[in-house]
Amino acid sequence: MKVAIACPGLGRIRQGFETFAKDLFRHLLEESDHDVVLFKGGGKAASSEFVLWNIPRRSSLWRLSGRLLDPYIGEQLTFTLSLARRLKREAFDIVHVSDCQVASLLAHLIHGERRRPRILYSNGGPYPPDDFRRFDFIQQVNPVEMERATAYGINPARMMLVPYAVDVGRFRPSRGTTFRGDSGIPEEALLVLTVGPHGGHKRLDFLVRDMGGVRASVHLLVVGQPSPQDASLKEMARRALGSRVSFATFPHVEMPGVYASADLYVHAALFEGFGLALLEAMACGLPIVHHDDAGMNWLVNDGGVAVDMTNGAALSEAIRSLAADPDLLKQLSECARRRAEEMFSWDAVLPQYTSMYREAVRMPPNF
Repeated sequence: MKVAIACPGLGRIRQGFETFAKDLFRHLLEESDHDVVLFKGGGKAASSEFVLWNIPRRSSLWRLSGRLLDPYIGEQLTFTLSLARRLKREAFDIVHVSDCQVASLLAHLIHGERRRPRILYSNGGPYPPDDFRRFDFIQQVNPVEMERATAYGINPARMMLVPYAVDVGRFRPSRGTTFRGDSGIPEEALLVLTVGPHGGHKRLDFLVRDMGGVRASVHLLVVGQPSPQDASLKEMARRALGSRVSFATFPHVEMPGVYASADLYVHAALFEGFGLALLEAMACGLPIVHHDDAGMNWLVNDGGVAVDMTNGAALSEAIRSLAADPDLLKQLSECARRRAEEMFSWDAVLPQYTSMYREAVRMPPNF
């Protein structure tokens, strides 16, 4: 079976879709008998990895055009034009994408091709069912979205529940890290970590504001790519937490040490398609404090504490309680690690991907 994994942001940014695409490609290449190719929007070409022409979202061309088109959408559209040309020249059985706009445009561009690949859309956004109902096959990454799409009327035969995965050998608990000392974070502090873009639905402003009410020896570390909101967010953090907060960006290769240095992971978003950072944190033995949302409850299970993130008092109380109860922290840590190993390790999940590809190929075209 010949599989194309396509991700326009890969090679330029490091977020969930990009990490997922790269890791999936590597594991399929090394551990399956599929002929797999990775198409990306930036970086360097390598064996079975190809950089497709596109106009990046940060290109000055979008500014010069008067921003007639959102730069992010423009990047996806130009990437998809290149992808469609490549798929018309070279036969693939599956093209696996996580960007809904890419999948939608691609479906139009290759419609009518005599031997077109099945479009397998990974709904990690998540997007509502109406946006992906016409794709050939849908990967749902949590059961809540699977049930939502089924209730909408999408044929369950065109979907499969296959979660993201984490390398539990690389992301694991460790007690030998020098990260705190190198970063000026007190060794005795309860280090609370959150990872993700500084804007959007991650609600870092809520987290920073509420952490100001936690008077224990707690330090907040915010890791992620900067955003236009950075200046106001950092000023709010300085007023609320003083020296008890740090902002940083690290290469993904360094993240296992960052996770392993922390005591607790807090995710303030009210919804999440999956949350790969949550999974990496769990694999490193970090208890998760998250919103009481069905999808995140399924992901974290007994490896954390669910609270009402619309109620600031609930979050600060949860952090205070955990800071005062090291035995509970240890218990949650062990549960988080076990959940990651048993449910979301590549050993557990990769066979599900190969099974999904077989099912997708068997499906008749749906567009």
